[in-house]
Amino acid sequence: MCLVARTINFYNNFILGKKSEHNESLGYLVNRAGKMMSNMAQTKMREKGLVLAHEHMVLLFMLWRQDGLNQKELVGSIIKDKSTITRGLNALEKQDIIVRITDEKDKRNKRIFLTNKGKSLKKEIKPLVYEVNDTAAENISQKDLLTCKKVLNQIYENLINI
Repeated sequence: MCLVARTINFYNNFILGKKSEHNESLGYLVNRAGKMMSNMAQTKMREKGLVLAHEHMVLLFMLWRQDGLNQKELVGSIIKDKSTITRGLNALEKQDIIVRITDEKDKRNKRIFLTNKGKSLKKEIKPLVYEVNDTAAENISQKDLLTCKKVLNQIYENLINI
């Protein structure tokens, strides 16, 4: 059993007093799976000498998909508050992973662009994250994975519109 699994078992058994029973709460199950995947990705990255917080990885994935977004676009896409995004961008900027450039069309806005270092991290990080996704999906049929994604997207839609 990996360190992350042992830590979660310890937390469940001794902190929450669950004695290995499975909590059937949807929020608990989704959160537990997400945290496990995030922790495994962090472990794999540390093994490669990469140290980035989960929030920083989310920002990077957004910028790898579309470089040059502004902070407001990132806040809307990631569902984090502006101050959390600002802290994440500050950390990435200090590591020379991103640079902020004033928007030519609206001088009040800054566009966030990946530096060469930020672009090169894609080759290192994406395979690790995909490996975690593949591990998480082991022994699950494509049909079940598609159903799971569909249900999770519907849950998101149900909650975002409240």
